[in-house]
Amino acid sequence: MMDHGFDLTIKNISKTEGHASLDVKVRGGEVKEVRLRVNENKRFFTQGVRGKKFSEVPSFLSRICGTCSIAHLMASTEAIERALGIKVSQQTIILRKLLIFGLIIRDHAMHLYFLSLPDLFGKDSILELADEKPELVKEAFEVKT
Repeated sequence: MMDHGFDLTIKNISKTEGHASLDVKVRGGEVKEVRLRVNENKRFFTQGVRGKKFSEVPSFLSRICGTCSIAHLMASTEAIERALGIKVSQQTIILRKLLIFGLIIRDHAMHLYFLSLPDLFGKDSILELADEKPELVKEAFEVKT
């Protein structure tokens, strides 16, 4: 009987937050172990806010991520409000939910344009579609702005 065993390693998986790799162990024709590792480099935002006025922190932390600055702005603002015992109005809660829903819609569209569509067309980047599908590239950047 043949042992259908092998190890598969994929390093540098693209289109992830940080750096990712995948290890798969197959023994006797069955998957025995799967490990997905995602490593993000430390960016020291915690140290960056030390000593700052609490009112400056949300603006600073909104720069953690270029695509979801609203989420980081809201999270840090709500953390400060909880720490200080601040209760916000129902109107503020509704407006914040609308902001987050808008972020979700935009992020899904950005994922489609910048991560999924290039793969569907066999390209590494949306920019490689500029000659073939200029309307898609234009739409992609309109969604981003």
